Amino acid sequence: MCLGNEVLKKKKTMTTTMTAMKTMTTTTTTTTTTTTTTTKKKKKKKKKKKKKKKKKKKKKQKEEEDANGKELIPGH
Repeated sequence: MCLGNEVLKKKKTMTTTMTAMKTMTTTTTTTTTTTTTTTKKKKKKKKKKKKKKKKKKKKKQKEEEDANGKELIPGH
């Protein structure tokens, strides 16, 4: 009878270790998904910076036109 009780105790410990392993795998998958989302956000920020630079160039051209008192005609 004593041997039967020891076997039952070993089975219980095995199931607890299996559940612990399952939780560990789920945490690793969540960390990988967060890294992919952060890289996508960085790419979007770079595109926005390029658009801002183009706007600044247009403002500089307008200021030069005002200083000269003449409008620049394309093709001349």
